[in-house]
Amino acid sequence: DNTSNGYTLGANLAYTEPLSKNAQIQIEYNPSYQKNKADQQTFLFDGQKYSILDTTLSNKFDNTVLTHNGGISYRYNPNKDEMLMFGVNYQYSTLSSDRIFPTVSKVNQPFSNLLPNAMWRKKLSARSNFRLFYRASTNFPSVTQLQDVVNLSNPLRVSVGNPALEQAYTHTLGGRYMFTNTKTSRSFFANIFLQTTGNYISNATYIATADSTLQPGIVLKRGSQLTKPVNLNGYNSLRSFFTYSTPIKKLKTTVNLNAGLTYSRLPGQVNYVNTFTNNYVYNAGVVLASNISQYVDFNVNYNVNFNQ
Repeated sequence: DNTSNGYTLGANLAYTEPLSKNAQIQIEYNPSYQKNKADQQTFLFDGQKYSILDTTLSNKFDNTVLTHNGGISYRYNPNKDEMLMFGVNYQYSTLSSDRIFPTVSKVNQPFSNLLPNAMWRKKLSARSNFRLFYRASTNFPSVTQLQDVVNLSNPLRVSVGNPALEQAYTHTLGGRYMFTNTKTSRSFFANIFLQTTGNYISNATYIATADSTLQPGIVLKRGSQLTKPVNLNGYNSLRSFFTYSTPIKKLKTTVNLNAGLTYSRLPGQVNYVNTFTNNYVYNAGVVLASNISQYVDFNVNYNVNFNQ
């Protein structure tokens, strides 16, 4: 039996003050409290049913994240067609991991981060606009990734958590272009997002060359694999999506053409050797949507994905 539950409490307080006709500042404070609990109970067979608690494969684990996030941002509108905003937040977080059973242990980790952000929006014409934005963010490991209990449900692929995991720190840069012609019902959208992450939460795999003792009473057999979450650097990703829409008046149908590319560079580790996996996904599609009368309409679509 492996149950987990949790909850998050948060608030958002903001104060805005105009500096001039075209400029203003905003001060904000965002506290949050996150509590998660995981309880894994493993039972041995008593001859009739599984009722004998196996303490070596059972674990109770609590995880608490307390975050204080405050910052200031500046917004400037030189005219009605342009907007520039940038700011920075300071975030102080504590990650407390408590093992309650079978033995008691605690891991407390404090984190201090500066999280900058910026956005620029420009109206290029009456029908098109462009937006560019940047932000930094953090991501904490889940309670199941932190829970240091061995999972032997598949003895050839054994897994265990890592209570020493740290938060991941991500930079995101994105751009969006939009064009809409209401007279001709034509539109075009382009989206591109770039990400890079430090301390990315990945998996390390260890292949046993001989029978190895993980804990008293738990043996990893030769040839079996042990997987454990770890923090690694080197994660990068790119996501893009493009779509074009135009009507076919004779058929009373709208045609949507879309295409995109997703690239990710995933760090990993095998027997203490760092590895990188480059993954490419190409996708394209077409949609024919029509409302030819008040009684009949149709939607035909085709999508293709190519993974490398």
